[in-house]
Amino acid sequence: MKRRLTERTIRDLAPGDRPVVHWDAAAPGFGVRVFPSGNRAYVAKYRTTTGRSRMATVARVGDLPLREARAKAVAIRDAARIEGADPLADREAARLAPTVAEGVARFLDEYAPERIRLGRMKQRTADEYARQARAHILPKLGEIKAADASRLDVERMARGCPPVMRNRVLGFASRLFSQFEAWEWRPGGSNPCRRIERARENPRDRTLAADELARLADALDAEAERRPPQRSAWRR
Repeated sequence: MKRRLTERTIRDLAPGDRPVVHWDAAAPGFGVRVFPSGNRAYVAKYRTTTGRSRMATVARVGDLPLREARAKAVAIRDAARIEGADPLADREAARLAPTVAEGVARFLDEYAPERIRLGRMKQRTADEYARQARAHILPKLGEIKAADASRLDVERMARGCPPVMRNRVLGFASRLFSQFEAWEWRPGGSNPCRRIERARENPRDRTLAADELARLADALDAEAERRPPQRSAWRR
């Protein structure tokens, strides 16, 4: 027989040798599950649009006041009835959602080889992507769900990289997350690498100092003794 659940009645519920749900008379579909260990949890029973009966855990008793737990259970039931929501299915989908590490594996094992086959990527580029992934992306982002990685996560990943490497890693990460969008692992336009500032790269060209020019001239003269035909070209 159902009775209105109160803080006192919940506290007085005795555990049995198997989990038992005690339903609330004040809110249909709301109850408390009592485990053999004595632990208790608020639950919400609802029906999916296909008519399937499901029961979702709302919160552990003690983590949420009874009044709030009851209101949350009613909201879950009404959302399922009116909007077709299915919290258990949503939780399962979130649990099974691919991680960044899984995305990197798919990118390197499937996407990159196909791009190489089509002449749209060079093997050395794929090799460099793999190196960057091992050194920077996987240690910091690998366990994060691909859909959940944020701009802050990416900024933390790139922090501490030398300027040139920072830019290369951010470039690969941006391409990676764009591909996640193409695979529908993330909403379109959600690339977390956008608007992350790139580092200034110092030019690599420089003018040789006088002593360096002198040593270069000596080296060319020495080489010219062995290759006279090339001497005039070197001196131009």
